[in-house]
Amino acid sequence: PDAVALLRWRDRNQRMLPKLALDGIATRDSCEQLIHCLQSGDKDSQIVVYGHGIAQPLEISPPLLAAWGGRIVGFNIARWVHSLSANAKKMMAVMENVTKLVRANKFVLDTVMYKVGEDAISDAFSRAADASDNTQVVLIFPTLQEELAISAQEQRAEKQKHAQQKEEEAARKKEEEERDKLKADWLNMLFTDQSVAAMSPE
Repeated sequence: PDAVALLRWRDRNQRMLPKLALDGIATRDSCEQLIHCLQSGDKDSQIVVYGHGIAQPLEISPPLLAAWGGRIVGFNIARWVHSLSANAKKMMAVMENVTKLVRANKFVLDTVMYKVGEDAISDAFSRAADASDNTQVVLIFPTLQEELAISAQEQRAEKQKHAQQKEEEAARKKEEEERDKLKADWLNMLFTDQSVAAMSPE
C-alpha cells in the first residue's frame, strides 16, 4: 500500500487504542509495556499506577515518554476510601457485588490454603505480602472439636512423657543403689576385721 493508505490505516487503528491503562503490578517494565498499548498523549491518554509490585522503581526510557506525551498518575485506594464517606459506601457496594459473583461461581479467584498448625504459616505470610502475586491466601483454622482433640492428644503425650521420665529415673536410681551396695560389699570384704585379708595370717 502507498504511504497515504498506511497513514489512514495507522490513524484508524490508533483510534481503536484505549486512552486509560491501570497498572496494578508496577514492575520495572509494566508502565513501558502499557504505553505501547495506549493512544498518544495528545489524546488525553494516561496510566494510573495503583499497585506497588515488589517496590521496584519504574523504568521508562525518556525518548519513549517524550514520544508518547501522556500522563502517569498514582492512585491510593485506601486514601480514596477514607477521603469521603460516599467513597466508603461505593467500595462496600462493589465488594458486595464481587462477593455475590464469587458465591455464584461467576467470578473465580485463585486461592491457596494454609492450615494453621500443619502448614508453614511463614510461607503464607510471605506469599500474602507479595503484591505481585494475585493468588489469595486463605488461612484455615482448626474447629473447636479439632482443637479439643489436639489438646487431648497433647495431654496424653505429655503424661506418657512424664511416666517414661519417672521410669527412667527409677531405673537409674535402682542401678546406682545396686552399684553402691556392690561397692560397699567389696569394701567390707577387703578392709574390715571380717575381710579375707584380716583373717589370713600372711
